[in-house]
Amino acid sequence: GSRYDGDNGYAPQSGMNEHGLAFERLVAYHPKQTPKTHTKTITNPTQYLKDILHNCQTVEEVRDYIQAYDHSYFLEDVFVYVDRSGKYLVVEPYQLIIGNDPSYVFSNFCPSITPDDKAQKLERYKKGKAFLNHQLDTTAEFCRRLSDTMHVCRPKIGDGTLLSTIWDLKHQIVSVYFYHNYDSCVQFNLNTELQRGDHIIALETLFPTNPEFEALKTYKTPKNSQAIALFIILSAGIFFFSTFYFLIRYRDWE
Repeated sequence: GSRYDGDNGYAPQSGMNEHGLAFERLVAYHPKQTPKTHTKTITNPTQYLKDILHNCQTVEEVRDYIQAYDHSYFLEDVFVYVDRSGKYLVVEPYQLIIGNDPSYVFSNFCPSITPDDKAQKLERYKKGKAFLNHQLDTTAEFCRRLSDTMHVCRPKIGDGTLLSTIWDLKHQIVSVYFYHNYDSCVQFNLNTELQRGDHIIALETLFPTNPEFEALKTYKTPKNSQAIALFIILSAGIFFFSTFYFLIRYRDWE
């Protein structure tokens, strides 16, 4: 996936390179700390993320690259990089953690500051850990069932996990599932996509119509409805001036 970043272009939310190095990005909380003073400053976050995939082949190389920067720039994000050896690198705002536990799992939190009893309160982490404790495999079907187990679908309008991706680092293939529906899968071959040059694909058009996603698109909020936003602004204005009016009248009554 990608996110438009103005003049910086499209920021990768995940990705893979020709050496079988892949990464994912999750939202997470970490209290702010004083960054190291001898590190470089990230001025273009989109290019920074691209440069890691352009220059690194292993998680050790990613670690060496990142630790030269003040990566607390991404204070509300945690990244995980995985290479063909099976090793992973968890990039927190102030910590870099390398491991090779084949059943390692985490969710939207920083592992170094989150005890397991607190992590267990996150339902999808709890489900994922229980799933991996029961069985362990590397087949595509196993990974699909794990993704299905950990997906989020909220009861109000069925919103939740937008994309699920399964990375085959040996064959450089990524399998994509759209909007927590695990009956339909679209695969992309990295070399084929690179040969096509720069291009953008609207994933929604590649999958069957998803009723929950259609409901999400029509769900109105102040961010996508000018009428609702204007109503809230006007209501706040009326409330603000009413407060002063009644305060003045209250003083007059005294």
